[in-house]
Amino acid sequence: MALLWLTTALGGLIYAEIVSVSYLNAYVRGKGAMEAETFDGPALWALSIAYAIWIVPALLAVIGRGAIANWTILVVGRFLVLTNTLDSIGDGIRDGGHITATGLIAITLPGLFALLASWRLLRNSGA
Repeated sequence: MALLWLTTALGGLIYAEIVSVSYLNAYVRGKGAMEAETFDGPALWALSIAYAIWIVPALLAVIGRGAIANWTILVVGRFLVLTNTLDSIGDGIRDGGHITATGLIAITLPGLFALLASWRLLRNSGA
């Protein structure tokens, strides 16, 4: 199960890179006509935390034992998959369908498998 969550986290990072490159491509193609995206300190902290929290379900899957760890994996994982799927849909509406497709393939698909494995583990453990 940890491998499924790591795959989902890796998909999130791949998605973030593709969105960044797509934005940079549009900026260069427009010869700088669109406003450059800049982040202040709090925004950089929020972005760092948003991507770093992906490691929590994978680490809990490796070291966590018992119902509390399994429920935490399921709740945190579901939140991450849902919010990142909605974000990819929103980015796709703004930037193009290829962004949504990337998000669905890189985040949602492995995330659904990870959630299914987490739910199955929780159900089989009797918690």
